[in-house]
Amino acid sequence: MKVQNFLLAADHISTWAGKAVAWLIMVLMSVVCIEVFKRYILNAPTAWIFDFDNMLYGTLFMMCGAYTLAQDAHVSLGRLSRELGFRVADGLHDRVIFRELFPIGLTALDPIEEGAINGSLTASQISARREIEQLLVALALPTRAPGVEHMESRRLWRDRVLGYYHELARDAETAH
Repeated sequence: MKVQNFLLAADHISTWAGKAVAWLIMVLMSVVCIEVFKRYILNAPTAWIFDFDNMLYGTLFMMCGAYTLAQDAHVSLGRLSRELGFRVADGLHDRVIFRELFPIGLTALDPIEEGAINGSLTASQISARREIEQLLVALALPTRAPGVEHMESRRLWRDRVLGYYHELARDAETAH
């Protein structure tokens, strides 16, 4: 029961803070309007307003994000996929990818099998690579073979069309 009370208190704080911080949108809008006026009407831009805008927007985004989650009003990818008709695949777990691969200079798509054979990769790094492989399988991207067949059929069509026009040009030359 204590955990539930703590979570309800956290939701209450998030709701209150989100409603209070939502007024920052008015400040942000005012700052942008002032900067536009100063820059284009008075021809006197300021250097600090851009940074101030970014800080206000970042604060607004983070605080109102907590409010949105507390109100269960976030738009999930699953919901969007049902409404817009696209498929969702398990994606990358950023924590594993960035924590394990990026610091040693690898991207998730770099070949790491040599490192795995040598034993220089950790289990988490190998797990990150497996996530990439699982994502590619889930996406079910077309293989190269149909693309090559399509490319070859377009080449044959182009050759036929060019051949036809070459024959027309030859016939026109012989007729003159």
